[in-house]
Amino acid sequence: MTPAKHKYTILQQICQYIPAHLVTKLARKHGADNKARSFPPWSHVVTMLHVDHNSASC
Repeated sequence: MTPAKHKYTILQQICQYIPAHLVTKLARKHGADNKARSFPPWSHVVTMLHVDHNSASC
């Protein structure tokens, strides 16, 4: 039996449950977007999820 081919990675599946517009809205509300130079709030969330997932896999 061959393994099923998945269309999405685990990270993509997790990100589907987080509304990107909500991340931006919360960043504005708490002033996090003012402190960022060129890194959008959504990219920061995805990066932190990736780091957390990779550290948990070790």
